Amino acid sequence: MRGCVLGLAFSGKTTLIRTFSGLERSPATVFLEDGRLRALAEVVKARKITGYPLELVDFDGFGRAFREDRIGQILTELSGFDLLIHVVGAFGGGSVDELMDRLLLADLERVERLLPRVEKEVRSRHAPEHRLTALQKAREALEKGQVLRKVSFTDPERRELLGFGFVTLLPQVVIWNRGEEGPFPPRDLDLPVVETILPVEEELQGLGEEEARELREAYGIPPFREAFLEAVLQATGRIRFYTGNEKEARLWLIPEGAPAVEAARAIHTDLARGFVRADVIPVEDFIRLPEEERRKHFRRVGKDWPMVDGLYVIVYSTR
Repeated sequence: MRGCVLGLAFSGKTTLIRTFSGLERSPATVFLEDGRLRALAEVVKARKITGYPLELVDFDGFGRAFREDRIGQILTELSGFDLLIHVVGAFGGGSVDELMDRLLLADLERVERLLPRVEKEVRSRHAPEHRLTALQKAREALEKGQVLRKVSFTDPERRELLGFGFVTLLPQVVIWNRGEEGPFPPRDLDLPVVETILPVEEELQGLGEEEARELREAYGIPPFREAFLEAVLQATGRIRFYTGNEKEARLWLIPEGAPAVEAARAIHTDLARGFVRADVIPVEDFIRLPEEERRKHFRRVGKDWPMVDGLYVIVYSTR
């Protein structure tokens, strides 16, 4: 998964990447994990812990470098991202609206440029009619200040729009980087929000677990990495599952509702090709129960069984 880190000047984008990766450069690959993964690693005595990889790219196209005459170039540079990570420097009076207005403007500008060409292509039958319908719906929504991911497009219409690289179609997570006394995020914000104080969170990275917990409670901020993972799952419509043995404990992400065979494919395509069955158990039960009791709580499922969040999974395959 690739995440584009957006924000206005001095919002905390660089601090975010440094907090996650310890690096001053972009791109930087970070690994999403939670407390259950670490607890699982202790139970199975894993020598290695591997979270889900997320590549973070610091992007300034909507910050100091933003110009309306660069919108086409900016949107082209954003192609290939799976997630927008919007850092709001709330401590300095920043808001979600400032950057969101620029995102909406960029998509509206692209719609206006595309419509005359697509209208001609549809009239000459060189393009399907639903391509034009999708763009017309998009223009109407954007003119009202509505992001495209909230618009009810048909599946064919949405597929057409995805090919044009509209930025407000992408899932978005907000990092609300506040000061010690606030301001706090608005309650009506219709986006997954991670509330934090990034300079404090950066300092906490070098502390022990208990000391870091006490300081987070004092500042009123949640464990950052776990809160961020939950926000990513909510924004992207994905769920997590776990595997683990003495070699490695690992966290995986797959689309919500995906069948068990897709979990096998996430681990390795050969497991999906030779899929026989999967044994699943809520990872909390796997961690909590003694080994002899644990076996009674596994559920045997077939390849089409819909996965749910938070399972420990063992895949059996002929390959």
